[in-house]
Amino acid sequence: MSSSELLTLKEKNIPIRRDSIIVLHSHHRREIDFYTIGYAGRTITNFINTLKNKGISTVIDIRFLPLSRFRPEYSKKNLKRALEANGITYIHRPDWGVPSNIRSENSRTENKDRIWEWYDKFVLPAVVEGNANTLFISITQPVAFMCAEHKPKECHRHRIKIGLEQLGFRGRDL
Repeated sequence: MSSSELLTLKEKNIPIRRDSIIVLHSHHRREIDFYTIGYAGRTITNFINTLKNKGISTVIDIRFLPLSRFRPEYSKKNLKRALEANGITYIHRPDWGVPSNIRSENSRTENKDRIWEWYDKFVLPAVVEGNANTLFISITQPVAFMCAEHKPKECHRHRIKIGLEQLGFRGRDL
């Protein structure tokens, strides 16, 4: 499935309630509705400062397993503590991640198209149709979807960005 075929919501008959998917800026419209960010190559201080400079008040960690052996400051407990010490809410959504068995397939084939096809079929519809309808109602805005990869197009967070943009929201990769 190409990115142009990612989600044609009308063709797939996915019921979307625009007003409840993301209550990002219901009181006033901003240029950007949401952000995505990767932590690779960033110090925790740089990471947090980037979030603060954009006024991001909620980070949604979309890693399947929020652990980092080489960067322990980005493991779930440490990251949550650091973010909350800076007034940023941390939410973990493992169901929006890519499971290890799917990622390991990529390491053998070095072809992320298979991961994106899997993600677009099995995860992304739930993000825009189900989970998003409930998650974004109660969180403080603006939000940033976070994962590890430095290059957004090499990460599943970019798939979420594409899906939400097809609904009319505006996202930006940091």
